[in-house]
Amino acid sequence: MVPFFAYGVGASVAVAVCYDRRALRLTLFLRSRYIYNIANFFFSLFFSFFFHHSMSIALLVGLGGRVLPIVLLSCEMVSYLIYKLIRNDFRYWVTLPGCWSMLASLVFRVIVKVLADFTGMLHLRHPNEMGGAYWLFNMAYTQISMFLILSMSSAPEGAAISKGDLWIVAIVLASLWVTAIVVLLRFSEKGFEHTFYETVTSKQIQFLRFQVGDNRTKMTILTTVHRAIWKKFAGEMREWLGEVWNELHQTKPIWFGDDVVRKIPMDFIPHISHASVRSEMTKHGLTDGGGLNPRGDRRGTRSMNSIRMAIDALGDGASPRGHSSVKDISTLVVINDALGD
Repeated sequence: MVPFFAYGVGASVAVAVCYDRRALRLTLFLRSRYIYNIANFFFSLFFSFFFHHSMSIALLVGLGGRVLPIVLLSCEMVSYLIYKLIRNDFRYWVTLPGCWSMLASLVFRVIVKVLADFTGMLHLRHPNEMGGAYWLFNMAYTQISMFLILSMSSAPEGAAISKGDLWIVAIVLASLWVTAIVVLLRFSEKGFEHTFYETVTSKQIQFLRFQVGDNRTKMTILTTVHRAIWKKFAGEMREWLGEVWNELHQTKPIWFGDDVVRKIPMDFIPHISHASVRSEMTKHGLTDGGGLNPRGDRRGTRSMNSIRMAIDALGDGASPRGHSSVKDISTLVVINDALGD
């Protein structure tokens, strides 16, 4: 059993050392205007949580061999995935096509759960990841399960640590964890306390971001978040883009470049529905609603060139359907704006 404790201590120290030190140097301002460093509370949270989880696994091995902790951890993982499915929050926000998106979602959800189980990383309480409520539940569950496992186990003969010592260690670690949580909740930045226990999903947080965010935030949602996440308010997003489209091309903010335009879904670009324009774009390899760079590879460059070719062809009067010109001249103007010409 001693190797498991050594593993827990070593891994905890490794997590503390490798963890982003800028995050550990977070400070808080009290009314007395003194600045207190709360790095120790972060370290206490991570250390107590990881050590508790390591003790639980060690005791489970003593109870039922190596199979028992594997079965228990697998059940916890399945329960977490079912929770995400029930809440319609399984899909991860990364923009990937079709089945690749679902496969990546499974991989990322598993990784997040493992990280949360063994580090209690605060960042994982974000709605895009585990969510505040499940993050807090997961930590509390680990603390409680430790005592349940300890009550069912018995110290083996000749063990270096007695069961009484294990109880003392478990109580000290649990007290350390509770203290760290209380301090973080008490002295966290005003207005962010709810992030430790909120039940907001990834879809809900993106909708809130869209409602209160500026144009850059809204464009970020449109171009970097998977379409299934913001599908329910796609109409509002399309309406917003139509309102600010000309303004964005006139003011040309630094964040609105060709790389961003390529990622905008084609069916969201205003005035793009003209039959002649869409016919030329299809001819040159652009798909309906697929985005100007749906796969994030060299296809994006070919897509932009294809649009230019389509504009040139339409400007010369060429069309695969025999149209002599584009009736809606504003369509060409908008596309030229989109290309930055």
